[in-house]
Amino acid sequence: MGVLDRLFGPPDVLKLLARRDLSRLAHALEHPVVGPQAFDALASLGGDAVTPLFFLASRQTRLRQRLPDLYRRIGSRVTAERLVALLREIVDAAKAGVLASMSRGGPALGLTGTGDLAAQHDRYVTDVRTLLACLGSDAVDPILRGVEGPFSRGDEHYLYPVLARLGSEAYDPLVVALQAERNKTSPDWMRLRAASVALGLTADLRALPILIEEARRGNESAIEGMGSLGGDQVVDALAEFSRSDRPEVREAATCALVRCRNKKAIPLLQERVDDFKNGIYEVAREALKKGRFE
Repeated sequence: MGVLDRLFGPPDVLKLLARRDLSRLAHALEHPVVGPQAFDALASLGGDAVTPLFFLASRQTRLRQRLPDLYRRIGSRVTAERLVALLREIVDAAKAGVLASMSRGGPALGLTGTGDLAAQHDRYVTDVRTLLACLGSDAVDPILRGVEGPFSRGDEHYLYPVLARLGSEAYDPLVVALQAERNKTSPDWMRLRAASVALGLTADLRALPILIEEARRGNESAIEGMGSLGGDQVVDALAEFSRSDRPEVREAATCALVRCRNKKAIPLLQERVDDFKNGIYEVAREALKKGRFE
């Protein structure tokens, strides 16, 4: 017990909660007597605490260690939604040239130097991804909605690595999401696209027949997803699409074959070296030139 505790007693968790003093509540987590009460108090603040706790954890090592458990107590789904929104804010702030005060989160960081800004941005992105992955399958739907919404214009790469990290744990919710959208009278193509690419990133070969069916329905993103799966079975399946009458399908299949990095893809790529539609020949020739096949 520290000197302050002997003089004044342990922190008054209820008063700190009433004042919404997250910083002192976070410090109280380490207290041997009121630590569990402080944990419950922070969790009771719900989703509004997700972003402030994230920034506090970047400065408090012990809180950083407890954050995954705390987020799960708050609720994995609501936490994932808030973290996806936070990641969008971080990306936008970095693009604007300064990581300033975030919505509901901490003081301005004051990082204007290019090196500091890039390093801080990368650390925040990594931390958000790690926390999302800790939330497991509950993070899948919020990530999908992020990919089809605020991250849909070229920034999908910020979220897709989380699904790759989740692997087979993401498979079932992704299949549910894809099939639910496909069964609608008017499916949302952005959601079909996001779920198809994400299924490939799980590296779970159970996704192959689903992606083949999607590709045959005209979903070219399913072909992209197949390329992420890799393996001999995938190369065999891609042969059908690499010989399609539609150049955009051949292009998607050629790129997917390249991503497979499988020796079985070489003959199929050789078939495309004189395919001048959509620059397909360039993709095939470059891949064969590099020769990175296993």
